[in-house]
Amino acid sequence: MPQSNSLPATLSGYVKTVSAALDDIDGAHKTLAAREIRVQALMTELTTIVQGSTGTPATLLRIQMAMQRENQVFTSISNVMKTRHDTAKNAIGNIR
Repeated sequence: MPQSNSLPATLSGYVKTVSAALDDIDGAHKTLAAREIRVQALMTELTTIVQGSTGTPATLLRIQMAMQRENQVFTSISNVMKTRHDTAKNAIGNIR
């Protein structure tokens, strides 16, 4: 009988874990969409500089640093999303 009492609490915990993971993934998708717009702007700026050959080394360095920063953010968000996905997947697997 103790198993039937603990099962709803365990199931409730799994549902909360999955729900939190889905919320986090949704937030990460929104953040990545905003970052994608920023990367596109940087790429447009870089293309303009390359086509016009008007870029100074300082401008090119600034763009390179901005792209590296965007890459780091993307990698971090991607790692968090993977961890949350794996957590939700394990929770769902435990329910089965």
